[in-house]
Amino acid sequence: MAELIPVISQESHGALPEALREFYTQNDSGAFVLQVKPTDGWALEDVGGLKNTLGQVATKRDELKRQLEAYGDLTPDAIAELQRNLESLKGATPADQVEALVKERLGTSLQERDAAHEKAMGELQEELQSREGQLSGLIVDAEIDRALSGLEDLIDGGAAILRPHVREAVRMAKRDDGQFIAQVVDREGQTRYSMKTGSTDPMGVSEFVGTLAEDAKFKALFRATATGSGGNDSNKRTGANVGDGAKSGQDEAAVDPVERLARARSGG
Repeated sequence: MAELIPVISQESHGALPEALREFYTQNDSGAFVLQVKPTDGWALEDVGGLKNTLGQVATKRDELKRQLEAYGDLTPDAIAELQRNLESLKGATPADQVEALVKERLGTSLQERDAAHEKAMGELQEELQSREGQLSGLIVDAEIDRALSGLEDLIDGGAAILRPHVREAVRMAKRDDGQFIAQVVDREGQTRYSMKTGSTDPMGVSEFVGTLAEDAKFKALFRATATGSGGNDSNKRTGANVGDGAKSGQDEAAVDPVERLARARSGG
């Protein structure tokens, strides 16, 4: 299956067939960028800037956290206690009163700064979560697209039906080297590992998508393959066991898309 690369060099562009060159436009840096028209929320985007912003927000959050920790054990409750002690200073000497006044004002200043830092931390945390959500969608959806496009025996329209089921099993994760990746998880949110012999690596999205071809619920989405015993296994591959005919009185629109497809192909 031919694949188009989002950004290529001038040399690579010159090596493309003439029919494909017109799909690229040269940018200011001299590279050629694939032109994709945004449709229904889908577009070709450069996530490099988004990753950089995410890192900057995290750095700023850590900096504010360190500033708050610099106050040590001085808490709002401790400052309030100092203020209450002012009443006991009415008979104190002028020097004692000056010292108490300095402590009071210092405590008030620190309390106000505490509140300001907490507000800033909250705003940064919200922005960080928003950025992570955007990045997660881009990374996960791109990996799912790549995995689904590699299924040559998938019937027309099958990818659209499989997509939401695959999306539920894939999350964004951060590796030890700081890179964000798409990761397959189970129903409890735990990492799933490869079923390949001798492998201890996490399961890739492509491997997970491949397992769906053997799932009785999704077999109807894959083209039947011939067997060596005469005939073929089309009844198995069309998901005949997914549903045993139309259910009496059931609204067809409420039936799962995979089940409706299986009925149509089996003549049910």
